[in-house]
Amino acid sequence: MADILKYTFLKLNGGVFCPEDVILVSGGSKGIGKSITAKLLEEGATVVATGRDKRTLEEFAKTVNNERLFVCDIDISKTDEMDDKLSTVEEEIGRPIVALINNAGIYGKTQFPNCTEEDAMRVFSTNA
Repeated sequence: MADILKYTFLKLNGGVFCPEDVILVSGGSKGIGKSITAKLLEEGATVVATGRDKRTLEEFAKTVNNERLFVCDIDISKTDEMDDKLSTVEEEIGRPIVALINNAGIYGKTQFPNCTEEDAMRVFSTNA
């Protein structure tokens, strides 16, 4: 119990995080992800916010201006690129990412069953 007392724990919707933990929020610079990122930073977490648009991420980081915020332009549907980019971020932070809030998602131009197989796979590869 004494070891636990040396940590300040963060609680967000019932979860428990230590300030030393690094949390990745996909789609973390816009919409709901932006709010999640802001709340985690407010609670003292170190956050990696990801998104597809590097410029949007950089503008978000400038606006937030928090040394515990790291941004990384990743298209989560391109899994072959993720390992290298996330390894680079972890090296920059000096700690591993230990939690994921999988917030990023897209919707198709056409509703099922009228969508093309290509549209369905694009939505699935991003959202799943």
